[in-house]
Amino acid sequence: AVRAAAAAGAAGGGGVPVVRLHNAAFLLKHPSLDVVYASTERIDREGSVVAMRMDAESGALTLLNSVAARGRSTCYLNLDAARGVLNAVNYWDARLAALGVDAATGALEENAPRCVLQQKRGEYADAARPGREEHWAYRQRWAHTHCAVTEPYTGLPNLFVCDLGEDQVLHFVQGARGGLARVGHAQLPRGVGPRHLVFHPSLRVAYVVNELDSSVSVLDVSESALRRAAAAAADVADAACADGAGAEGQVVVLDSDESDGGSSGSEAGGAGAPGGGGAGG
Repeated sequence: AVRAAAAAGAAGGGGVPVVRLHNAAFLLKHPSLDVVYASTERIDREGSVVAMRMDAESGALTLLNSVAARGRSTCYLNLDAARGVLNAVNYWDARLAALGVDAATGALEENAPRCVLQQKRGEYADAARPGREEHWAYRQRWAHTHCAVTEPYTGLPNLFVCDLGEDQVLHFVQGARGGLARVGHAQLPRGVGPRHLVFHPSLRVAYVVNELDSSVSVLDVSESALRRAAAAAADVADAACADGAGAEGQVVVLDSDESDGGSSGSEAGGAGAPGGGGAGG
């Protein structure tokens, strides 16, 4: 699925080295190293996350390594603030995998992931093995996690993940070793299908792009609630995920929609708010 090659068309008949991937879906540049990460997206087998060294002058790519994404249709990558964990979001089976990153080289750890969580209704993809036709006909028959964004306001490890299948924005707190604890969710109106989320650079506001009804939800963000959530869960996230995932990094399935201990928001009259707070629409 991954191989090095040279692109044709360079001056003198040479080529710029590139890395060829099967259905590359998402790219992420490391903020301080000349490293680029990519994911492969497919529904028939587990995807891959690839680390590549980039020559800053020529743009040439050299393969560092590739690891399993621990899920299918790997569509989004998120690097934590400490740059020691890369979160891979898998759409097809609603799995979120925390992959270790070498701080010096940017290469991905090739042993078991730090944590793998799956939304409860994501198990349908494993049990029923649905195909593309079923997916297009019933977009919300099972859970579909899509993007993962760290809030920019507190400097704390609050990670938000859109779930198109559940009409939710999920709130996780990430531990120092990469463990994840789900601590809340914002329930959007049924049938909207949230896909992408961005935070306003200065206002405490988040915007969610909803794919199924072509709308944008505007969510109020409570900074105090974010701080409380991180303070309560950061120290236990690593232990909780390790206890469930074990040494081999097997998947931890979240028991139910209320596994986070309650919703941080209300679906009445609009979307709930990440970290608690008011409604938008």
